[in-house]
Amino acid sequence: MALTRFPCPGGTVLARLFLPGILLALVLFPEGLLRSELWMVRQYQKFLSPGMEAFAHCRFRPTCSQYALQVLESDGFWKGNLRLGWRLMLCSPIGYAWDRIARSGQP
Repeated sequence: MALTRFPCPGGTVLARLFLPGILLALVLFPEGLLRSELWMVRQYQKFLSPGMEAFAHCRFRPTCSQYALQVLESDGFWKGNLRLGWRLMLCSPIGYAWDRIARSGQP
């Protein structure tokens, strides 16, 4: 039996096979995904974050990774990821950010 083509992100057979399972896991097992997400953030803090201090400067306190741990533990998977996504949109990973240019006559 041949697989029929249908629009899918990536368009690959792997995406067609695994995407429904990932979506089902998001709905049925958010606590397991939360634990794995917390583990990934801790691994980032342990291995990658120390090396990034040489060229990246965080503009927030606490840092985004520490904020991620706090918000995910307090708010859970869904609300925590929404708040974390908003925070990451405000962040600039290399320490530069686009600021609004003040119009003449405005501070």
